[in-house]
Amino acid sequence: MALSKEAVLHSASAVNQHIGSDHHDIWVLAIPDFHIGGLAVRARGHVSGAKVLDFNMTCPKWDPKKFCDYIASTEATLTALVPTQLYDLVNHNLAAPSSLRAILVGGGRLEPHLYSKATNLGWKCLPTYGLSETSSQVATALPNGSPDLVLLPHVKARVDSEGVIMIASKSLLTCYVEVEGGVTITDPKVDGWFATDDLGELKENVLKVRGRRRDFIKISGENVSLTILDGILDLLKLELDLRDDIALIAMPDERLGHVIHLATTQESLRLLTLIEEFQKRVMPYERIRRLHVVERIPRSAMDKVKRNQLLELCCF
Repeated sequence: MALSKEAVLHSASAVNQHIGSDHHDIWVLAIPDFHIGGLAVRARGHVSGAKVLDFNMTCPKWDPKKFCDYIASTEATLTALVPTQLYDLVNHNLAAPSSLRAILVGGGRLEPHLYSKATNLGWKCLPTYGLSETSSQVATALPNGSPDLVLLPHVKARVDSEGVIMIASKSLLTCYVEVEGGVTITDPKVDGWFATDDLGELKENVLKVRGRRRDFIKISGENVSLTILDGILDLLKLELDLRDDIALIAMPDERLGHVIHLATTQESLRLLTLIEEFQKRVMPYERIRRLHVVERIPRSAMDKVKRNQLLELCCF
């Protein structure tokens, strides 16, 4: 994917405007800067003149306690995290340092229960929605205590007849570049609009994201959202203080279309309790049918489960 410098800086300026960030702020970078989320933190600092401190250099492996201490010692005011990192802060019952005025939370859906628990610990979370193709954020909560996703000033959005979120902005990608078997360049934009892989609803300038199209599956003719099931699983992990690495799988099934399986790196009594509780909170056709024990749960740099790779591990 090719992103222009102009697109990245255009996005950075819009985010700064949206959250009221200027040269007085101190950003802490705690996500990979080879990902657009990390690059965007550096771009926001560059545009506003704010200082950017790299926590990754101090602590290459994520550690929630060290992160809290780092924020407090540097008197940082802003940072960006993925939901898994926020989950770790909550799971360790860590209170927010007083200097931190906001966390931009992106790279995945921020579940309401996690948002609530983090808020109770003093973490001022601003849920975001964005993607690499838009040089980071499209919609972000305002620093007013509401989790609603408000479109950023540099973005135009609409939802097509199938519910697909469409974006127009100067922050859009230039093109996709494929290098296998020769170089192929394609521009996915049509009349300046980019069709995302996400479904949603738009009312005035508030965007509600339902989830990725590929995360909706059919089970016995019923539409099932893996995003919603993931949220139930994460809530149970918090309630039961389960720190094992687990993930749901949509396993193809000849009769039902798909069935739900669960992958884990280790079995435990607490995990069995989680499964029992999960079965009570979902529809009968959404229940977990089988448990797989794997060596690892494949995840991206932003900690998203790589479902296709996980499916291969469980089918091996």
